[in-house]
Amino acid sequence: MTKGAMYGVITLLVFVLIGMNYWIGQSMSPEAQATHDHATTKQIDASDVKAVEDVEKKLGGAAAQEQPGHEGHDHGDQPGASAQEQPGHEGHDHGPQPGMKGASAAGAGQPGGPVVKAGNPNAKVKVEAFVATTAECHQKTIDLLKKVTGSDPDRVYVEVYDMNSPGGGKMAEKGVSCATVFVNDKSEYTITEGGKSKSVNMSKKPNDPGSTYNSEDVPLVIDQELKAAYGKGLKSVPKG
Repeated sequence: MTKGAMYGVITLLVFVLIGMNYWIGQSMSPEAQATHDHATTKQIDASDVKAVEDVEKKLGGAAAQEQPGHEGHDHGDQPGASAQEQPGHEGHDHGPQPGMKGASAAGAGQPGGPVVKAGNPNAKVKVEAFVATTAECHQKTIDLLKKVTGSDPDRVYVEVYDMNSPGGGKMAEKGVSCATVFVNDKSEYTITEGGKSKSVNMSKKPNDPGSTYNSEDVPLVIDQELKAAYGKGLKSVPKG
């Protein structure tokens, strides 16, 4: 029963007692009636105060109790709330789904940022690699990119993101959900190797017979872009 309803019941009882007192008093002598009225008034006042106090105690006790099922709202995360990586999905083909929000790249190794950050941010040739950094095939690509920036740090800038981390959410901005290496915002190139032209698509898992590129194709793409931007390629194209 609500607090308002309780007070309504109490008020009704008070009026009933007053009415009964009036009816009884009409049949008494004036002296007896005065004595009766005084005693009854004190009795009603005492009953009224006691009833109000009882109601307030009950309402106060109910309000002080915590509602069941709400213990976890203010006491940290619930067990199992954190996202877990699914076994067997190392990221060769699929990263975070489009729509995931990744934090801005504040620096290498920071949550949401690139795990590798090397070279000159103002360089004309920029590389963004979204790969599973723990996979051996992609680790080979990362090692080659480090060699490129090590030999030509002023003209090349490289950022490597772990596609299975918050930073991988940036993939959605690129419109991809698979492991991909971008050189100047492109992942598909026609390059020349050993005097022969070939098309490469730097997406998904490299270095397999069915792959659309090999890790060693990435430095060749960078070399080609350096020639276009600066008129001169790498001093030496690194091999795996």
